[in-house]
Amino acid sequence: KPMIAAIIGGGIGGALMGMFGCYSIAAGTASPLTIPIYAEHNLLGFLTALAVSFVSAMVLTMTMGFEEDIEEVLDIDSDIA
Repeated sequence: KPMIAAIIGGGIGGALMGMFGCYSIAAGTASPLTIPIYAEHNLLGFLTALAVSFVSAMVLTMTMGFEEDIEEVLDIDSDIA
């Protein structure tokens, strides 16, 4: 479920960047460390979309919750020992 929330949050942020007309001058992922490649073209729109993306992914993750048990994720068998 956290992966689904991250995908939705990224989609929201990407849509906002498209609406603001943001684009980069080099290849790189959207993160606080890559702000300089967006600095020439609508920096405020990039920062707004980045913040909305991070916050919406966090809120969706907290809303959807973590229901997986570690045993289910790792598929631990008690017969192996």
